[in-house]
Amino acid sequence: MRSGKLRFRLTLQNPVYPVPATLNAEPSFSTGDSFSADVEDLGEQERAFAGQQGAVITHRITARWNEITAQISTKSRLVMGTRTFHVTRVQNVDSRNREIQIDAAEKV
Repeated sequence: MRSGKLRFRLTLQNPVYPVPATLNAEPSFSTGDSFSADVEDLGEQERAFAGQQGAVITHRITARWNEITAQISTKSRLVMGTRTFHVTRVQNVDSRNREIQIDAAEKV
């Protein structure tokens, strides 16, 4: 992956659940480290195809795989300035621990 494409800075946030856990408790989010990534807004055709698969996806985020991005799960959210992306799918491309591809839905 070429570093010139990684022009956006995102901050990882993972949920922290209250102790003791109650049934409908909303988690708070702990702010983790930042990483560089490429954020691609999906077109209408790609969104329609994703909708057929049962997922709401508005953006595809690509980054290098490292100790920060290895912590991303479908419970995580990513923050870029005032924009928040909720992760719907995480894929370690070719299972080589070099590149990670994230499908996310932007929450307004």
